[in-house]
Amino acid sequence: ARAATGWEGGGGDGTRRAIIECGMSEGKHSGADVHVLAARKVIQKILTENMLRIQERNQNKEYKKEVAEANEAARKLDYSKIKKLQEKDRLAATKLYQNSLEELWGCFDENRDGVLSLEENGKLMKLYIEVSVEVTQKRIQENFIQGVMNTIPHGPKKEQILEVAKKVVSKVYPPPIARGE
Repeated sequence: ARAATGWEGGGGDGTRRAIIECGMSEGKHSGADVHVLAARKVIQKILTENMLRIQERNQNKEYKKEVAEANEAARKLDYSKIKKLQEKDRLAATKLYQNSLEELWGCFDENRDGVLSLEENGKLMKLYIEVSVEVTQKRIQENFIQGVMNTIPHGPKKEQILEVAKKVVSKVYPPPIARGE
């Protein structure tokens, strides 16, 4: 699993640091809640930063040109440029998030063998999906409100209309259940 993300080995200084940063002592957990809260924050950070990274990347003219060229090649059944772009993005993301991913890994690698068991991976994936839904809901709310703000003309009623829009959004996309953050 680590090899798939570009990491080599396991159990080195990165794992030791991840254990400490995750709020656990070596050998014993200081409580399941501590590592879940720590992991939750790391996942939130990764997902939020990744959304911003993708937005910035998609504004890059050179990137847009590469995507257009890759799409043109794909129309001719040449998928090599698309694969190259995907690999380039995967490597950039892995490099950018390596420390956060090592910290996250340390929160779930209970026996410290550098490999997530099926059970450990299941716990990680369950939390990742929960947090992903929460972050996505929040992002949808923010984007909707921003869209409303962009369409309302400036004037004395703008704040009042915006408050109504926020109430509508909160009913359509209720905030996630607070989990002690």
